[in-house]
Amino acid sequence: MVGSYKMSNVLIERRDGAIVYLGFNRPDKRNAYNIEVIAELNSKLKQLSRDKDIGVLILHGDAKAFCSGGDLKEVRTLAEIGAEALRDQWFKPLMEMTRRLVTFPVPTIAAIRGAALAGGLEIALCCDFLVATDDAKIGDQHINHGLIPGGGATETIVNRIGAQRAKDLILTGRRISGTEAAKIGLALWSVPDESFDEALNTFAVQLSDKRREASRLVKMLIGPEHDFDGIAQEQDVAAYDMSGDEILTILRGFGSD
Repeated sequence: MVGSYKMSNVLIERRDGAIVYLGFNRPDKRNAYNIEVIAELNSKLKQLSRDKDIGVLILHGDAKAFCSGGDLKEVRTLAEIGAEALRDQWFKPLMEMTRRLVTFPVPTIAAIRGAALAGGLEIALCCDFLVATDDAKIGDQHINHGLIPGGGATETIVNRIGAQRAKDLILTGRRISGTEAAKIGLALWSVPDESFDEALNTFAVQLSDKRREASRLVKMLIGPEHDFDGIAQEQDVAAYDMSGDEILTILRGFGSD
């Protein structure tokens, strides 16, 4: 039995009781997140973390985009006020949501179809596993717009694939396919699009039928890939940099209408 309900920007769907899908739902924005989306995700993660019947959480987008990153129009508005506003109203809520996803008590999977770029990739890396279609488009694109990461990329990508490969992705701003992401260890696996749903469901079932407390303890013992002090430092630097005149000029080029 499948049950679902909708919030404005977030979809929740429970399948067979133990498997829960949590989805970005801003298709007209390529699932870019804004302050409202961050708040909704944080609220739903808090609620779902208390549900003792959940065995696995799957974070997803749609066929075109998992998540294309942060909504730069909102970032620009806050950056024009100043670094403190950007830090307190954007980065702090993002950090709270990130921490809640990283510490979620059961296994989490980022299911990547389409684009997972910049902040979208950073959120995907909050999950225990990243899986993708072969033709997914994955990358940290901040530097292509003159920006630096602010959602943890300088920590999480390094921890996932090592410093040299992380510098390659972050400093070149290049996109890679799901196939390459799996090859370098950024993703656990990739499969052709037509096989993705079946492979994802098989993997989710394998994770969801385990004792919840055992899964929680294993996650705790292995520990997260996130150094939250390091991410906080990244966010402080990003807030200061993005509120400067040079970056404000760049940001004003995004959705200035």
